[in-house]
Amino acid sequence: MLLLRSGQHGFNVRMFRVQDTKGSPVDELTVKALLKEFALRRCVPGEHRFCANSVCDVVYFDAAGQTFTTADLRVPVWQKQPVGARTVCYCFGENETDIEAEIQRIGTSRAVEVVVNRSGESAGYQALVRMGMEDMAFEAVVLRHPDLFSPQAVARSKERLHGRTRAPKA
Repeated sequence: MLLLRSGQHGFNVRMFRVQDTKGSPVDELTVKALLKEFALRRCVPGEHRFCANSVCDVVYFDAAGQTFTTADLRVPVWQKQPVGARTVCYCFGENETDIEAEIQRIGTSRAVEVVVNRSGESAGYQALVRMGMEDMAFEAVVLRHPDLFSPQAVARSKERLHGRTRAPKA
């Protein structure tokens, strides 16, 4: 368990703890790409881990006690956002609120179709593959529920997840 007191790493809270979690390893390049400039200046090279605990503002941490919170990142983090308002796809700006509104308006959402049928792999898709989290990609959703999507989306998803365009793991 890591305890941080007010003043450490710019925290404005009296006491803070990273829950008893080992976290998931995350590529240093990913951490650096998502940090705001002020946070990037204090980023020390090393092995970073991701904290998915929704009640904790820490997103990335390391064994030495360095932490980066939601305030340090350029984009919102799914696990840290309130249910119903989370960003689903950064590359295409899809979020739960807009998807829900679209479903209410027309009875379905085209968000997954749009994202899956794009040409090439998004940075988000590549990051999921590098982290071994392909099951979180829209392509995996399509393949789990092929009857809900167009034949083109199913074919594109199969190609991307199982074909030659798959991103290598880091």
